[in-house]
Amino acid sequence: MLPILIAEDDEQLSRALELYLAATGFDVSIHSDAGSAKEAVLAQPGRFPIALIDYQLGTDCGIELSQWILAREHAIRLVLMSGYPPDEQMDLPSLGDRAIFLQKPFHPREVISCFRKLHPVLMMSM
Repeated sequence: MLPILIAEDDEQLSRALELYLAATGFDVSIHSDAGSAKEAVLAQPGRFPIALIDYQLGTDCGIELSQWILAREHAIRLVLMSGYPPDEQMDLPSLGDRAIFLQKPFHPREVISCFRKLHPVLMMSM
């Protein structure tokens, strides 16, 4: 099973993603805030090849969490998702080519499609 880190504060969406991705072959690690997600990354460096991060995590900022993760995990790829359309305030260019944006609402298959774009070799087995 392929490990994936998910940082999403919407419990319903987290649960739906967890069910879908686990059935697809992922080992899902769900976190409702940036602090918990950071702890997971620090506890097992290099464990997660892919992360799915919400832009707005309650009072936390998904861009800041994404930048933090990308700075520490050089092989990780991530999907930043938001119900807001992308704009200058999101500062998506700061995430470089290891990240992609996904507009909410989406179908879980779209998440897999994003993963394939970001990490095609890794996703060949999925």
